[in-house]
Amino acid sequence: MIGRGALVLCAAAVLALGCGGDKTEAAATVDDTPAPAVVAEPSTTPPAARSAATALLAWLDPDAIAVAWVNLATPLDVDAFSTVFAVPPKAAHLLGDVADIDAALDAVLPVGAPRPETWLGREALAISTRFGVGTYVLRPLLVPKQAAIDTLTGARMRAQEVDGFTMLMPEGPLPFRVAFLTDDVVAFIPAREIGSGLGPLTAGRDLPPGGTERELTRVLEEEPDAPLELYAAGPLLHFDLGEDILQFALRARAWQGGLDVQVRLAPDGDVAAAADALGKRDVSLETDAVRALCGRVAFGLDGDFVEGRLQLTRDDVAALTVRP
Repeated sequence: MIGRGALVLCAAAVLALGCGGDKTEAAATVDDTPAPAVVAEPSTTPPAARSAATALLAWLDPDAIAVAWVNLATPLDVDAFSTVFAVPPKAAHLLGDVADIDAALDAVLPVGAPRPETWLGREALAISTRFGVGTYVLRPLLVPKQAAIDTLTGARMRAQEVDGFTMLMPEGPLPFRVAFLTDDVVAFIPAREIGSGLGPLTAGRDLPPGGTERELTRVLEEEPDAPLELYAAGPLLHFDLGEDILQFALRARAWQGGLDVQVRLAPDGDVAAAADALGKRDVSLETDAVRALCGRVAFGLDGDFVEGRLQLTRDDVAALTVRP
């Protein structure tokens, strides 16, 4: 199961920062009088390509209140998946926004233009910020930056320089701006954000890493191909419970051609009653396949937390996969 320490570390860190936690303590660890730099001899060995996780996590806002790492081989039906695993709507929204990026681009790119999957890596880091109005989605770039810019300007986007970054502004129906943070990282920023919307990203670049970033870094170093990792701090509305959720975490790992999915949540109330309510959810309006999967999720208690787990076979995953 998701370790107690991991959930407490990540969700508590997100919760503290999301409620206005002070970052001065972390900043104080930086030496005010660093030693003189040592000039090294130039290396003749080319630098190793950095991983997508390293590239994306460098921009993770320490003030984020919800974070999802998504690296799924096949797109899931977010609504069905969230129903099966009792994901709070606000946390599920991150997964939906990740899935919507490619669909939105596909809808506006001209016929014959490169499809998103040919120039965007499938890995995604989704971030919900404390004061933001939507989800920030970061993706790796697979082609030279100018090639991606040329593709997007053909989809009614206008390029301009903002705070030293190339940013594409939508002049059509796309609901996001596109900011090229580096030559290998692109950010999709909700168009409704006030100002440039770059503040949370530059904070992630400039400030010391928070607990969530450190934990995600550790997880992805140990399991670079992890399909899904999600942390969120409350209060989170949950339709199946009569109370809010204070902390929520979800983890999915590859398992025999399917997925081993674990959830862990801390309700703001009686834990046993919450576990009982989740085991008796009303899913009468769902499909037969979703109802059957809901009935197989085992919810139990671990101290102040409710835990749930289900190992999805290949056929189970297919039942939760978006149909073309």
